[in-house]
Amino acid sequence: MGILVLALAGREAFGSSEVAPRADAESLAPDPVAKSERIGEAAEEMAEDRSAEIADTIDSYLDDRGVRLGISLYDLNSGVSFDYANDELFTTASTVKVNILVALLLQAQDEDRTLTDEERQLADEMITVSGNDPANTLHARIGSSAGFESAMSEFGFADTEPGAGGVWGSTQTTTTDSLRLLEGIVTEESPLSDASREYVRQLMADVTPEQVWGASVAAGAQDEVEIKNGWVPRDSDGGRWSVNSIAHVFGADRDLLIAVFSDQHASQEAGVECVEDVVTEVMTGLYPGWAPAPDGGTDPSTDGEEHPEMDAEGQE
Repeated sequence: MGILVLALAGREAFGSSEVAPRADAESLAPDPVAKSERIGEAAEEMAEDRSAEIADTIDSYLDDRGVRLGISLYDLNSGVSFDYANDELFTTASTVKVNILVALLLQAQDEDRTLTDEERQLADEMITVSGNDPANTLHARIGSSAGFESAMSEFGFADTEPGAGGVWGSTQTTTTDSLRLLEGIVTEESPLSDASREYVRQLMADVTPEQVWGASVAAGAQDEVEIKNGWVPRDSDGGRWSVNSIAHVFGADRDLLIAVFSDQHASQEAGVECVEDVVTEVMTGLYPGWAPAPDGGTDPSTDGEEHPEMDAEGQE
């Protein structure tokens, strides 16, 4: 059974009434405090039941496929959250390019400067088309693993481990830490300046269309998506694929942070299908009446820059 949490916002709204009972007569109305407690308990039980059902479905689905997956979702609007296997370590592949960019921006802030034109060009290619050469350059510029760890500590990362030998694509992380990263990019509770956060979001919104899949399936027809995916076959896993997706999906009805990591897939296509199926299951369970956009999900393409440039551990 995966590790899971489902929380519902708004329980505080069920606080005790400020209306006092009449002093000269016995009130026949229900005790508002007791009623509040009963409603709160019912909401918690409903949340637990719903989270358990989602997790059971994911368990069966993953068992049938013989793969591993972790997912964390948090709705900034409602406070709804869901975690499954959120403390298990997964190989980041190219999702870590967002971390590299964030580390570069934090260092620039400390140096009281803006990014150079060269750094902006490298960052653009690293995020929007998942270029590996730019990632190599910027990873070295931030100080490789030492600079990476220093920057991520500012986000409260607890379990992320830089790739051995400075191989950024082999970084190990959890969906919990990745959600911390997304929250630091999207919200004001962040070591990043407003300008830095807006810059990262802009690049994630401009990812080339063939690399927009995975967590983006959570988007409704009117929602917007800021995303970075990662996919790579790994020699250490018998050539099987790691397929990951981190995204900010937002619109009139929701404001979601989603991190999904998975491995042991026979192909990239199988991994994308698995990630999108699980995200769909979670969205269906959390949001009754939710339906994906008509063109939700994208057939993955290996014609971009990421796969041809990557070796089995995620870096040249």
